[in-house]
Amino acid sequence: MINCPRIPVLTIAAVLIGIVTPQSAPAQEAEVTAFLTDHAGFSDKDLEKLNQGEAIARIVKTGDNREVMVEAAVRVNAPVDFIADRFTRIASMLSTDENVRSVGQFAIPPSAADVAELELPKDDVSDLEKCKAGDCNVKLPADVIDILNEQVDWSSDDAGNQTNQFFREAAVQYLSEYQASGDRALATYDDKKEPLSVAEGLALLLSETPYLLHYEPSLHRYMAEFPSAPSEGIEDVFYWIVADFGLKPVFSVKHLALARSTESPVADAIVLIKEIYSSHYFQAGIAVIILTEVTGSDGTANTIATYMGRQRFDGKVSGIKRQALEDKVRDNARDQLRDGKSKLDQAYAASRGG
Repeated sequence: MINCPRIPVLTIAAVLIGIVTPQSAPAQEAEVTAFLTDHAGFSDKDLEKLNQGEAIARIVKTGDNREVMVEAAVRVNAPVDFIADRFTRIASMLSTDENVRSVGQFAIPPSAADVAELELPKDDVSDLEKCKAGDCNVKLPADVIDILNEQVDWSSDDAGNQTNQFFREAAVQYLSEYQASGDRALATYDDKKEPLSVAEGLALLLSETPYLLHYEPSLHRYMAEFPSAPSEGIEDVFYWIVADFGLKPVFSVKHLALARSTESPVADAIVLIKEIYSSHYFQAGIAVIILTEVTGSDGTANTIATYMGRQRFDGKVSGIKRQALEDKVRDNARDQLRDGKSKLDQAYAASRGG
């Protein structure tokens, strides 16, 4: 497993939060602003955009050509509790995103009904017909590739429906095993000559999140040791999504953990997301969303949402290809925060009769 240097922005975030003491909302906003400018590298122009209601995003250089990190922020005209509630219904939040083809939320435990609307992109179905261990255009373990080829009659006119049904059943089984056994149940991708362990990728990414390690150790431990770590005060959400990214849409399965109260005086709630399966591009991914309640110009409660996402690619990426992928990751983060803000602003205004 490759050891990469600790990401400076997250280290700075940890230092920053370490010197913050409980203060009023305006003081919290000043601390968040200082982080975004002095330590996260956002410019005064970026801050102006943030204060005007725009989402801002930038790529952070990691020093590892298998990883990409993005940080972003947006100001939402709603209190933290209202936003946290929406994260527990994340499928509804994402369903109107223009980059999302389909999305669904799993029950605990998951069932076939949760994936009834899951359909793979047509190109993936075509690619799977030629799929074999070490040479496949969809990320899968070798044993799953073998079972797929045994169960799907590729000569049948119904091969597409058979493939989708196989993936629906496989997704439910995969998540069921993860909910029972945690990272030990996660896949090792055998689509290329180099096997890639999802669990190893996630362990590496989680080891480089000093904010959580030092100031939210309970949430970090919960996600790293799931399902055996104490879960008091943490809410789980599991969901699947098919979204446009790069040249191919990506089907992924994710685990979201929400802590509504935190040990950090600057974060009123924290969301941590693990990507436990991805059909293309990625070995693993995590995202941390810090929600800080501040006072708006009209005296109402606002929230500054700070997003830090890291994804580990399935191979080394450099040059023009890396630049294109970084641009896509940055633009996706900015667009998702922008769209999320719009929906949350409208929903909160409607809830107050506005």
